[in-house]
Amino acid sequence: MYVALLFGPTLFLSAFLLFCCEPMIGKMMLPLLGGAASVWITCLLFFQLMLLAGYVYAHLLERFATVRLQIVVHSAMMLAALAFLPLHFSAHPDETASSQPIVWLLSHLIATVGVPFGVVSTTAPLLQNWLSKTSTAAGRDPYFLYAVSNAGSLIALLAYPLFIEPRLGVRMQSSVWLAGYGALMVMVLVAAATVWKSHTQTVRVTSEPSTAPDWKTRAYWMAAAFVPSALMLAVTNHILLNLASVPFLWIIPLAVYLITFR
Repeated sequence: MYVALLFGPTLFLSAFLLFCCEPMIGKMMLPLLGGAASVWITCLLFFQLMLLAGYVYAHLLERFATVRLQIVVHSAMMLAALAFLPLHFSAHPDETASSQPIVWLLSHLIATVGVPFGVVSTTAPLLQNWLSKTSTAAGRDPYFLYAVSNAGSLIALLAYPLFIEPRLGVRMQSSVWLAGYGALMVMVLVAAATVWKSHTQTVRVTSEPSTAPDWKTRAYWMAAAFVPSALMLAVTNHILLNLASVPFLWIIPLAVYLITFR
């Protein structure tokens, strides 16, 4: 029970920070590029790619490193991300922003928010993996953390346009996000210490060896992930081009996309 109470809030906070970050960064960037509708769709594409990169990072750690080495590496990454906080954009648009706004936007997103966002995005898969390596009851079925993470994501998307944006300026939002990141870092380190102490090198024996999926199955999985994501981007782009580029409209397709997760 203690482990579940520790890991659950940690994943909830990480998901909440992740999906508060997206509209917050979009709102920061919007005035720099004249309020263009392409700002949010570019930001959204960037965040999708960074989320994928975070999951690849977590997968490679899980595959090639022991749990204790994963803890050391990820702790170092979380500390390194502090160098990029609080999130802000001090650069002013230059000639590149006028001639190639998407290139300018992506380069500044990578340089400014890429590391913190990427580190937070790895929390869910890493902690689920760490929990599964423990001998606790929660470790035998860690997938409840997936539901907790989705709840944090959806609540963040609803809270931002309804409560956060109307009451806080972007500077204060960035400061609050930094405080939340600090709390997350402490919670992850406490969870890591718990796993470090309880981790056992005993290999769990399964009754039947698992077989790798064939390429047809893998192609289906890729299509099942790609199609709804692409549709969400297309719907968002259509709404922004025909209505207005404001956070409330940004968030609706993304929230619907999250609700469809099983």
